Amino acid sequence: MTTKLDWNQLRRRLSQPLDRLSQYAATELLMRLDRLARWCLNPKVLRLAAEDDAIPEDYRAEWRQTPRLPATHGACWVLFAADSRLALPLLRPAFALPLRWAEGQRHSPRLPAALQSLAADVAASFPGNRRLDGDGWGLQLAEELGDVDLSDMPVECHSGWAALAAGLLVAAEGGTPDPQVGATGSWDDRRGIQPVAGLKPKLDWAAEFSVRAFFVPSVQAEEAAQLASGLEIGRLQMGEREPRRALAELALRLETPPPPPRNPDDVAALERCIDYYSRRPRGRPGTTQFYWTHLLPTITQRCRSQVRSEFAACRPMRMVTIVSGSPELVLLAARALDVRHCLLLYTPDPDPRRDQTGAMQMVQQLLEADGRQGLPQPFRDDPTLQQEIPAAVRQFAEGQPPESLVLDLTPGNKWMTWAADRAMPPGSWRLYVRNDTLSAPDRRVRPGSERLVCWRDGS
Repeated sequence: MTTKLDWNQLRRRLSQPLDRLSQYAATELLMRLDRLARWCLNPKVLRLAAEDDAIPEDYRAEWRQTPRLPATHGACWVLFAADSRLALPLLRPAFALPLRWAEGQRHSPRLPAALQSLAADVAASFPGNRRLDGDGWGLQLAEELGDVDLSDMPVECHSGWAALAAGLLVAAEGGTPDPQVGATGSWDDRRGIQPVAGLKPKLDWAAEFSVRAFFVPSVQAEEAAQLASGLEIGRLQMGEREPRRALAELALRLETPPPPPRNPDDVAALERCIDYYSRRPRGRPGTTQFYWTHLLPTITQRCRSQVRSEFAACRPMRMVTIVSGSPELVLLAARALDVRHCLLLYTPDPDPRRDQTGAMQMVQQLLEADGRQGLPQPFRDDPTLQQEIPAAVRQFAEGQPPESLVLDLTPGNKWMTWAADRAMPPGSWRLYVRNDTLSAPDRRVRPGSERLVCWRDGS
């Protein structure tokens, strides 16, 4: 049965002095607010009511526990800072209202009226977004709040725009939110993200609820950093009139990584991971780490099965490769062919945009952690590579049966691969990894599209 709260009566009760509150009054207030109480009441009120022996222990045990923000698909939350002009000492200075976006549903009539209006504005902020087309998305109260009706709740919630909008973007992508990431920020259609009030109590709330990163309008970032020691402060881009770009960093941080595929046949999980990876900025440590942990193991297993099925005679032990802008391909090829030794040709360069030293070191470490040897060999990207690369390849291949050697033709430019190819002995193997790329301007390899082609020199 839905419980509609009388906010005029509640306001009088919430205005009582905290130091004169009786246990009976605290208990009665909690019973009236039901599940909402743990979210919005001052923790001292909760502790006082939890000591009431006349109340069943299961209720009191629940009141002792700090509620947890939901971390399920569609979950989101809005932060409210109590209006200091109202003098309501029994309320938290700031509290969160747990919510959820539901596809194909209308906004719940049990939401506060101001929040219904804000939800409508948020849902209209992304016209033309293919993932938000169809029947649309409606904002609902989270299940944690039970059947309470908050439609008459007198709140202002303009500052909840950023949290609601980022939550909707994550939901539309099929993701789940990270309860350790929070935000506050209002929106103006002509000016974009706008500053908010009540920053200090919101940051205090974030610290209490173990929030790791909290996003604020960029103009308030320095103030927030001073007010919240130890809390990472993110910036909501001001001056940006396109909502998705203004929220880009927040949406990236808010979405939690999906679980990795359980096996090579878990296509749905693999596609979900590919989708998540394709939306991560290239070159960030978190993006690279996600690829190694969530995508590469499955891709490797699929490629290894393909090699065994289509190129059973290809069983090299030593591989020559060029470290490039896609270093993950080296480990993929090494694992798929199960080679034990890899010659890593790379170009050190004073220009950090061209220097492959860091990529080589990362590949070498990953190979060695995988029980394989990575032998680095620098060369200059100038005419001297015609001598440097062949010399390194011949030394690596010396004394080895030709069939135990393979040259990976995938990375590097044509000049580099030509120089390496001319030094490989007759009868050795060649490998090429065919793949699709992600859409421009990214142009990374699309994970899961890799197909290996192997052939023996002279065959």
